[in-house]
Amino acid sequence: MARMNDMKVAALCAACGWTTVGDAYPIVCAHCQQVVHGPGTYKLVDPKSAEADPLGIAPHEPGAKLDAGKIRPWLCVSGFSRALAKVADVTTKGAAKYSPNGWMEVPDGQARYMDAFGRHMLALGQGETTDPDTGCLHKAQMIWNLLASLELDLRQEP
Repeated sequence: MARMNDMKVAALCAACGWTTVGDAYPIVCAHCQQVVHGPGTYKLVDPKSAEADPLGIAPHEPGAKLDAGKIRPWLCVSGFSRALAKVADVTTKGAAKYSPNGWMEVPDGQARYMDAFGRHMLALGQGETTDPDTGCLHKAQMIWNLLASLELDLRQEP
């Protein structure tokens, strides 16, 4: 696979107009799943350069939105809305049982939340889908504990 100057390549899909970032060809469009074998089907955009409209509209033209190559959090929220609602239920019940966002101050939180993740995983592995203490799904509690541990890890990064 050919690399483009040893950097990531943002490419505008000619088939659907979405922007996808890849390391090398072939690039698979994140929206329509079209496999692209070379630059002929895509308009290449340097993701480190100035912002660009994913449809190629000039920055000062009506309808331009300079968001090519940026993260798309709404895909996560809309795509996982039911699962996130179950995780939010865990957050809500935890805030009522303890304190809102009190989890941020738990000593050795990263390790303790990983242990809690493991306990919920073991319960799920034994066939228990719902925690009898909270009424929450074990998978939702596993995800919550991973998110808490990850958030604490990320807050320690420079």
